[in-house]
Amino acid sequence: MAVYFARQQWLTARDKLKIDLFEKRWAIYTATMDFAVEACQAHKTMNVPELNQLSTHALEASFLLNRAISERLFEMSQRARSMRDGNLSPEAQAEERRWFEAQSRELPTLFVQFLKIRT
Repeated sequence: MAVYFARQQWLTARDKLKIDLFEKRWAIYTATMDFAVEACQAHKTMNVPELNQLSTHALEASFLLNRAISERLFEMSQRARSMRDGNLSPEAQAEERRWFEAQSRELPTLFVQFLKIRT
């Protein structure tokens, strides 16, 4: 009987871990998608807290996701900072916005393997 309860507790803990990981990964995904969509908008200038949050998500992604996603988030942060600093020509700004628009289409395929709950 004790073995049965121990196994049930282990299964419950395993399932809780999967759900917790999913929730953390989902939070990174949704914040990243929101960031990419906002960066596409010509009238939107990313503020420092938004940029810092993306950098934090990039660090979290290195543990919760994979290196490719983490590097992509760091790149997004760097590109958004360069757009914010105003050192880019209008043509370069438009090109960066197109790059962010492409990211909003590509990110789901990068994240999909991490947004599944396997039991």
